[in-house]
Amino acid sequence: MSGTPSAEGGAARGLFITIEGGEGSGKTGLAPRLMTHLEHLGFDTVRTREPGGCPQAEEIRSLVVSGGADRWSPEAELLLFMAARREHLNRVILPAVARGAVVVCDRFLDSTVAYQGMKGVAEDTILDAHRLLCDDVRPDLTLLLDLDPVVGLARAGKRLAAQSSTEGRFESMGLAWHQGVRAAFLHMAAREPQRFAVIDAARDQEAVIDAALAAVTDRLRDGVGAELAAIQAAARRALGGDEAARVWLRQPAYGLGFDIPERLLGTKEGRQRVLTALGQIEYGVYS
Repeated sequence: MSGTPSAEGGAARGLFITIEGGEGSGKTGLAPRLMTHLEHLGFDTVRTREPGGCPQAEEIRSLVVSGGADRWSPEAELLLFMAARREHLNRVILPAVARGAVVVCDRFLDSTVAYQGMKGVAEDTILDAHRLLCDDVRPDLTLLLDLDPVVGLARAGKRLAAQSSTEGRFESMGLAWHQGVRAAFLHMAAREPQRFAVIDAARDQEAVIDAALAAVTDRLRDGVGAELAAIQAAARRALGGDEAARVWLRQPAYGLGFDIPERLLGTKEGRQRVLTALGQIEYGVYS
């Protein structure tokens, strides 16, 4: 994650994942499924959102997502978003990533570039403000749910009506404005293909979720995922197959002080303990 110092003592840094997209693209529905997937893999997880994510930032959220379309000047709105983000980073995102957690955030900087950019704020101005006020923190992976705004706005309108929500300020901006937001997201994705995974959100929900989980799994293989794969291979080898490995990982283990191995996989220290215990089983230190 750009802009984030390493955790003290060489502890494994976590992963910062953002979910982006226009209104009604399915970000909120994807997040809980993604969290369940990560927790099943044994990760310490944090789900959050922008604007918001902590009490201070949620207070600012109430100012920017409700009211009329012209409630704020573009420059004032940008500063409000940056103030909320600074609190969110300090109180939620950075501490979680530093301890090795996977943070999943509904919207981040890319939404600011797309939305405030459509209000006339230059991209360089937005990025300079983020660099100055938010240490230029960037996600490790961004899942972009791409959807025709005609479909997305219809979905969003139904959701707001069902919830009797007053948070419809951005939905009221109009179709042409939202088409510009979509184009801005796709432009950023084309510019940073190593960070973005663009997912066709017009497909059915399960297909969208499957594509998102595959993208996350691929990114995990680049780092922590390789350690998890090594643990799974060691468990199969030491315990005699997939089923025995699954059982051992999910019940208290003698060689781990009766901790449950699966619950230790979210930190580097825990993963090392599990690998050590499996090695001792393989070489007959204990069963």
